[in-house]
Amino acid sequence: AMSSMTLVAALIILTWGSRWCRSAMLIGGIFVVTIAWTRLYLGVHFPSDILAGWMVALAWVVGVSLVIKPNAPQRTQLTTSATETTLSHREARSLRSK
Repeated sequence: AMSSMTLVAALIILTWGSRWCRSAMLIGGIFVVTIAWTRLYLGVHFPSDILAGWMVALAWVVGVSLVIKPNAPQRTQLTTSATETTLSHREARSLRSK
């Protein structure tokens, strides 16, 4: 259950913002729930085991993605307009009078 959630969460993070993101969420969600259901049906895990595995998997994937930052936005230069850098008439007069 933990490895299935890790796989799907990583795929969703990698496809975030693309046209494949919704497909990854839908198919991945079905996959994760199916794996969890089979673990419960076969008696291999308790529901609390599955939920704990999911939480650890999500924490792991989010932590790794924050360290690696595969989709970090590019830094842009700040541009200033001419009105932001020029003095008003009142400011110019006060500077001249000093």
